[in-house]
Parts: sequence; structure tokens; C-alpha cells
Amino acid sequence: MIYCGIVGALNPLGQRVINFLKGKTDTYRIVFYVDEGYKINSLTAATYASAEAALSFNQSPTVLIDCDEPTTALERAKVYRFYAVPAIMCCSCKSDELDTVSRVYGVQEVPSPSILTVPDFSVSNTRLMAFFLRDGSRHISDIDRLEIEVHLPANKKLNIGVWVGWARMFNAIYGTDRANVSVKGCTCYCGKVIIKVVTDEALPSNGEEIDIRLFYGSKEHLCFTFMKTFCENLVDDCLNGIEKLLEWFAVNPDEISAGKVFANHLNTVLYADKKNLP
Repeated sequence: MIYCGIVGALNPLGQRVINFLKGKTDTYRIVFYVDEGYKINSLTAATYASAEAALSFNQSPTVLIDCDEPTTALERAKVYRFYAVPAIMCCSCKSDELDTVSRVYGVQEVPSPSILTVPDFSVSNTRLMAFFLRDGSRHISDIDRLEIEVHLPANKKLNIGVWVGWARMFNAIYGTDRANVSVKGCTCYCGKVIIKVVTDEALPSNGEEIDIRLFYGSKEHLCFTFMKTFCENLVDDCLNGIEKLLEWFAVNPDEISAGKVFANHLNTVLYADKKNLP
């Protein structure tokens, strides 16, 4: 039995994860819910305004599933390490910051178990970006830029932390992962990556389309690789990613107890699944 704490319990993905876990009672139990929307910490209702509050009440989940904002995930990761609990989380911080969390914030007397971090819970986005991370590494000498167009329905806002996380991973190939992030209108600039947001009235309410172009070659004769993906329900696609991470968590107890902070781990899990296909 895996006992779960849910962080970001009131947002759409958190709600979807909760419904999924409640439908798998032979495997999962929810021991507490965490969200800023819970103004009062309640031991009886198992609802808390922060993960630190939940953990300080001696709640002891097998794993924390963090569905909260990626751009503030670093501070929560420090809390998880301090209280020696494993977590699955979306984190857009820099690689050296995660390394610091791994080395410094574990409790020495009680070894802190592993944290599985991803830039994105979406399976389709992870597969797409994994291709461009590999393709980009083949053009180190003549790379120009990576353009990402995120098409969203009119009622949705871009979760910029997710795409900044991917941008930093791409920039790390070229040693520019410390590049500043700037936003001008509907466009975000991060090193060699340009992220554009496009509103598309034809998309379903939870849909998303990603168009990516990798430009390389000489300035006079640029070539590009183009690929796109369409996701009809991004929340369900992110739930699929969390399911795969939970499955890996359940069958790799030795890896979890080793205490490593795993980066971009959904890509690792998906690649391992592909290798094991008959």
C-alpha cells in the first residue's frame, strides 16, 4: 500500500490525481491534502495550508505528489528533504539549485529518500522535448535557436514555469542554463529558447498544441527541424505522467532509499518503457 500526500490539492491537476487515487484503493491511500486554499490546518480533515504544516503534524506519507506551481517548487523540495519524505514534483529551478537540495537539505541522522523531479508531467510534451534535446545536442557547433509555440484555448493561461524548465534544460547543452528569463508581451526569452503563446479558439477547453522549430546552420542559410503535438486534454496527459512515475516509484525502493534527486525523470521512465517493448 502506498500512502500519498497531495500538494496542490485544489487545482485541476490535484483534483484529477485525487480522483484517480480514490479509484485505486487497493494500491493507494490519501493521508492528507495540502493547498493554500485551506486557510486553517485541520488534523481531523487532513487538510493543511502548507506541506511543512502537514509534515510537522507527524503525518508520514509513503510519497508526496506535488501538483503545485513549478516556479516555487524549490522551496518545497527543501522542506521534503528536511522531513525525509520522497516526492514526485514538477520543478523549474536550475540544476545547481537541485544539486544543493540533494547535498545540503537532507537530515543527516535520517537519510532523506529520493525526489523525482520533472520539468513537465505531460507525457506528450516530454516525448516532444526529449526529441529536441537529443537533436539539439547534435548541432552544438551551429545551433541558432529553438522556437516553441504554445497554442492554448482562450480561457487558459500559460504555465510559464514548465516551459522555462524545458528551456533551461535545452540551454544547459550549450552551457547557457544560467541565462536570464525575460517576457515581452506574449513571448518569453531564455537563452537560445524563445517561447511564444498563441490563443486558438478552435482548441478544446483543456487542449494544447505545441509547435517547435529548431534552427541551425549558417546565419545566411539557416535550416530547421519542425515538429508539433496536439493534446486534447492536458490535465489527463499530466495524470498519465504521474501514473508512470508512481509505477516506477513502487518497483524501485532501492533507488528511492538512495536519496538522489532525479532530474527529468519522466523522460527516463518513458525511455525505459520503450526499450522494454517486445
